[in-house]
Amino acid sequence: MTTLRSIVTAAAVLAVAQAARFSSQSTAQDAPSLVSRVLSSTASPFAKALELYNSTIVARYLSLPGLLAACVLTCVILWVTSKILDPTPFLYNDGKLGPLEKQSIFVDSQTGEFKPAPAPLKKPAEEKNEK
Repeated sequence: MTTLRSIVTAAAVLAVAQAARFSSQSTAQDAPSLVSRVLSSTASPFAKALELYNSTIVARYLSLPGLLAACVLTCVILWVTSKILDPTPFLYNDGKLGPLEKQSIFVDSQTGEFKPAPAPLKKPAEEKNEK
C-alpha cells in the first residue's frame, strides 16, 4: 500500500512539473498536445503499478479497484462490529472512566456501572393536574 501511495505521489509531482514546464512553452494551439503529454507522463506510473498488480495471483480473481474496495469495506465492517459488540464501550484508559463519563448521568462515577437516568422533571402544571 505504501508503494502504491508513493507511486501516486510521484506521478502527481511529475504531472505538475511537466505542466509547469510545458505551460511556459505552449500556446493556445498546443493545448491538445500539452494535455496528451501531461497525461502520458502521468499514466506511465499507473500502468506500471497495474502491471505489477496483474502479475500477482489475486489479479486473476479480483481487479485492483475491487481489491482496494474490499480491503476498505473489510476494515469498516470489522471496526463497526467491534464497536457494536464492545460490552463496556465507555471504559478505556486501563479501565478508568474518562472525563465525559465522570459527568454522565448514565454512568456511576464510583463503580463505572450503568445506571438509569433519573425520572424527567414534571412541569408545575402537570403536578397540579395529578392532585
